[in-house]
Amino acid sequence: MSEESSTSIHDRLEQIIAWLHEKKARDVVGLDVRNFSSVTEGMIIATANSARQAKSLGAWLLEQGKQHGAPAMGSEGMDIGQWILVDFNDVVVHIFQEDVRELYNLEGLFADVPRVAVTPGEEADG
Repeated sequence: MSEESSTSIHDRLEQIIAWLHEKKARDVVGLDVRNFSSVTEGMIIATANSARQAKSLGAWLLEQGKQHGAPAMGSEGMDIGQWILVDFNDVVVHIFQEDVRELYNLEGLFADVPRVAVTPGEEADG
């Protein structure tokens, strides 16, 4: 894997993580899954305080993707808000309510995957 592709996916993860922080998502974790997944290059896991916030975060990501020229390929779970998936192709975002996040424990499945973090309040370019 080239240094350029590594920087590119990390920049993309940081950008989407910053969008989530703007709307107060909690416990946001970015994962570089290029060596662990044939489906996507990055994965983000975030927690919402309620179904309403989860739906709002999902809608916000869809809007931000469009505004920044990288629209999502699709989304799932927006009607219920327990577990929302937003698929940007290169990055898949999982927005969970806390109990559902604990139940599925995606971090445990990807325990050995390199993490990418953006501190709340940091701005990503884009």
